[in-house]
Amino acid sequence: MARLSACAHSSAVLSGVVGRQVDIGVISPRNLVYAMQAVSMAQLLFCRNAVEKDQIIMRVYSLYAKLREDRAEVEQAYGYR
Repeated sequence: MARLSACAHSSAVLSGVVGRQVDIGVISPRNLVYAMQAVSMAQLLFCRNAVEKDQIIMRVYSLYAKLREDRAEVEQAYGYR
């Protein structure tokens, strides 16, 4: 809970600095849909290690492609494709 509170506080402070809404989240394969949205649509504000960032992005895209492939039959059955 302390981590969530720290993220909320950091988000509020950063929002005040840049003058617009800011969301802070952890990109992880545990929440793959969120991770995919974050790496494909979000604006990166800071990067400490570009190589690690690129590896994370490639992993998220790869895992998301696998998820879509695994769900293709179900999505097709329900008319999502």
